[in-house]
Amino acid sequence: LEDAEYTSKVRLSQYSASNGKTNKMYLLDRDAFSLIVMGFTGAEAMEWKKQYVKAFNEMEKQIISTPKTQYLEPKIQCEIALIEGIAKGLKIDDASKLSMYHTLAKVNNLDSSILPHYVENTKVHHALTHFLKERTPKISAKEFNQILVLNGYLEQKTRQSKDKSIKKFYSVTDKGNYYGINQTSHQNKNETQPHWYDNTFDELFDVCVNIKMVA
Repeated sequence: LEDAEYTSKVRLSQYSASNGKTNKMYLLDRDAFSLIVMGFTGAEAMEWKKQYVKAFNEMEKQIISTPKTQYLEPKIQCEIALIEGIAKGLKIDDASKLSMYHTLAKVNNLDSSILPHYVENTKVHHALTHFLKERTPKISAKEFNQILVLNGYLEQKTRQSKDKSIKKFYSVTDKGNYYGINQTSHQNKNETQPHWYDNTFDELFDVCVNIKMVA
């Protein structure tokens, strides 16, 4: 290739033959290889061209059939896996999960326009203290949470803080999902904050109070 535009696309290298002799070889990129192959003539050249076209067709099929996540940078793939792992492990709600994906897009300079801005949740929910203010009999949030844990509606999880100390927090269990959801804590994204549905809290409260009285 004498064209200056394509000279840089060819690189001199070498290989060892079966007899141990070192021979020259040339490494070509796709453009340079295309120019050379398309210039071949004769029956053998036609076979080269057919194999060349076949190779690129196979490559196209592989690209189309490969999940798009495989083309993401390893860092982003790891972050996606982390989000999915946290969402599953902490049982957080879809709105909190969506917020984490928006954050991922922002820190990686990705287009987040394809993401919805919110996940509709038709059930109104609040933190526990909201419900206990006017309830009778009076019961503290700490005591109520303990009852919820004992009966499988809540579980206590732990995480390690930056100073290596162990922090405890609560998470709604699968059994408790009928009565509430987990949201990511405003104080720490690695913690959940249980919220309880307005329309089912009376039932949950009555169950827990009856359990307390029986005990």
